[in-house]
Amino acid sequence: MSCPTIDTLSFTSAAITTMGACPVWDAAMAKYLAALTLCDADHEYGCYGKVYAQYKLASLSLEGNNGNKCNKLPGGLDDAQDEAEQAWAENFAKPQWAAATALVGTPAPTLAAAVFKHSLIMREETPQMFNVPFDCMAVLAADFARLTSDQTGAAWAAAWQAWEAAKSAEDTYHREVWQPACDADKDGGAGIPSHINAEIERLTLVREKADAAIIATPAPDLGQAVWKLDYARQLWADYPEIPANWWGAIMADLCRVAGQS
Repeated sequence: MSCPTIDTLSFTSAAITTMGACPVWDAAMAKYLAALTLCDADHEYGCYGKVYAQYKLASLSLEGNNGNKCNKLPGGLDDAQDEAEQAWAENFAKPQWAAATALVGTPAPTLAAAVFKHSLIMREETPQMFNVPFDCMAVLAADFARLTSDQTGAAWAAAWQAWEAAKSAEDTYHREVWQPACDADKDGGAGIPSHINAEIERLTLVREKADAAIIATPAPDLGQAVWKLDYARQLWADYPEIPANWWGAIMADLCRVAGQS
C-alpha cells in the first residue's frame, strides 16, 4: 500500500480551490472528487486493495520458492485478483471516468477552474480514454475565450447576429418550402423531394451550431441571461432535461451578473 503522492494531493487541493464561484461547477466537482477519492481508496485499501495485497504476498512467496518459474497461485488467488480488479473497474473506475467527463463538459466559472480543467484532461487522458460527447480542446478554448473577454458585449453581439441569421434562414425555409412540400405529400404527393429534406437538415445544423455558440457566449446583462434560460426551456421542453453544458453556461452568467450587482 502507498500514501497519496504529492502530485495527487496537489491535484485535489487545486480542485478544491476552484469551488465557490458557481453551484453547477461545484456540484460537478464534488461528484468528481468523491468518485476519484473512492476509486483510489478501494484500489489501495478497499476490497481490491486487500485482495491484491494477498495476491502480491503469495506471488513473492512463490517466486522465492521457485525462482522465476511461473506457477498458478494457491487458493484461487489468481481468479480472485482478476475478479476484484473487474469489480473495482465497474464500481469505482467507471464512475470516476464518467464524473471526469461531466466536469470537463461543465463551463469553467473562473480562470483557475479553466486551468484546472486542462490538468484534469491531461491526468485522466479524457480524449483518449473515453468516447466523450464533445471536443475537449473546443470546450477549453471556449472557457478561456469567455473568461478573458473584455465584457464589452461585442462577442455577444456577434453571436446574436449569427444566431438570428441562422434561425431566420431555417424558419423561412421551413415555412415557405419544406412545409408546403410536406402538405403536398400528405395530400397524396410522391413524397418530399430529397433536396428539400437535405436543405432543411443543413439549415437545422447551422442553427444548432449557432444555438451552442450563443449559449456559450457570456451574456452581457441579466436580461440576456434570462433570455438564454427561457430559450433553453423552450428548445428542450420535450426532453428530460437541459444539457449540462447549456445549464452550466447559463448558471455561470447568472453567478457573474449577481457578483457584479
